[in-house]
Amino acid sequence: MNIISKIHDLDVNNLCATKRQKLGKAVNSLNKKIFDVIAICLKSLNVSLARAVKSNPKITFRTTLGATENQRVFVFGDIHGELKGFAENLLNAGLIDNEEKWIGESCLMIQMGDVIDRGAKSEEAWDYLNELQMQAEKTSGKVIRLTGNHELMVLQGNFHYAKHVIKNPVKFSEKIKTEILNGKVRLAYTDGKRLYTHAGLRSKLREQIINEIREKQPFADHQIFVEDIVDHLNNLLVKAIENNDFTHAIFNVGYSRGGKHSIGGVLWEDASEMLRSSRALVVPQVIGHNPPRSREEPPIRITESKRLVIVDAGLNPIYGGHQAYVIFEGADIIIKNKVADLWLQTKTKDII
Repeated sequence: MNIISKIHDLDVNNLCATKRQKLGKAVNSLNKKIFDVIAICLKSLNVSLARAVKSNPKITFRTTLGATENQRVFVFGDIHGELKGFAENLLNAGLIDNEEKWIGESCLMIQMGDVIDRGAKSEEAWDYLNELQMQAEKTSGKVIRLTGNHELMVLQGNFHYAKHVIKNPVKFSEKIKTEILNGKVRLAYTDGKRLYTHAGLRSKLREQIINEIREKQPFADHQIFVEDIVDHLNNLLVKAIENNDFTHAIFNVGYSRGGKHSIGGVLWEDASEMLRSSRALVVPQVIGHNPPRSREEPPIRITESKRLVIVDAGLNPIYGGHQAYVIFEGADIIIKNKVADLWLQTKTKDII
């Protein structure tokens, strides 16, 4: 006869105090064993779910979010304090008027970070983007401002470059922090078709991000949206600022940029590593951070698959002074490039 049967057969009311105490201990022991078995089963279930997610990840976009099919998306690369050239780009794009005010109406404009350093108008360029963003909000347009590695250095208290072009780097750092915490500046964005970060998201880091999302919602549907990744990246930046802790892998500097990590984070990875990665472009991406490195390299570079678009044209004269930008419009990718005094346009089909 097992312990449960024995308990059922006993008349508890007729037991003496000692026997009651022994019975209580037996029941408690049984309860503990039951709870231990349940805990083991739950742990096993969580492991099985995690393995299922890892072996069959689903990464897609929510089609209801981001840019609409009819919305034109204008993307501009690193500015590095070259405000005059940047304003000329915006004027050619029809996003501002001759007084440098927003006239882009419902257009979506994305600036890929690295607004500051190198150029004398770094602080002015930062403030101008903030003003343009507020002007666009009054219409149906939108200006998305991303963080670059040069903004990250200022946030981390590294003023190696900033001290040459910004009057008060410490005060400017506080300005950047405030605008990030207020949601005006982000780490990542998606228009519903591509992922936008300054330097790109490698597959190994993407898997880490997905696992972190799963830890917060282990019983959620297995499907992961790019929007979930974007939200998580943006939240990580906010937490890093709040805690003054930039040790997460998304902030790592990779070997290719002189760092100590095999894989760079979304602010530091090099385009050459993105192109070597076999799975990074499972999610189509747009990045800056990589100006042309030779005269033969065009200002805007797009892979044949259209899954990687590099928009850092090298606007600052230090990087060649190239003026170029990208427009995503329906099924077309349009590249505008200024050669001498002429703006040239090339168009290719967007097969994403």
